[in-house]
Amino acid sequence: MSFNKVDVYIYLKRFDFSENPTPEFKRIQLDKDLEYTKLKQELENLLEIDLSEKKVIKIRNKDGVLIPLGDLQKGNDFDNPFYVEILNIHHTVPLAKNNANLLQDAYLDAIRQKIKSMESRVSQAELLIPQLQWRRQAHMDETVNTLSNRVAFLNRRIDELTPVEWKSKIPETIS
Repeated sequence: MSFNKVDVYIYLKRFDFSENPTPEFKRIQLDKDLEYTKLKQELENLLEIDLSEKKVIKIRNKDGVLIPLGDLQKGNDFDNPFYVEILNIHHTVPLAKNNANLLQDAYLDAIRQKIKSMESRVSQAELLIPQLQWRRQAHMDETVNTLSNRVAFLNRRIDELTPVEWKSKIPETIS
């Protein structure tokens, strides 16, 4: 095994060929440094997936949780294989030519509303940025003024409470 390759152990289920496939155990080697598109293409080549047909590749860990494709590059050991499922893309509801798909229209409208909402929030934020800078500066000025008043008060109190015999030994200004 070379240093830039990693061993990946998988159980492969091909739902694109049959509805109840038997899992096939495989060991494949993947490059650690591949970007996503090249990794997906290499995986399609290794698993002999026909690129002309639309397929879905689902990768699960030992607990059955879906994981991203990039997790394959970390590798695994023989005892903890990944479960890879290959499925055909299919629609559960046939699309009618005359009937509008109301669910799809509602989904698109919801996305449009979200985008409009986000655009209005961004424009409001752009309007508030100069006010926020002004408020921050005013707050800083107020804080500096308050602190200088408190330091002046403490200096006066120290001057008032200092015994007369010590005043000759203390410098004129403490602050």
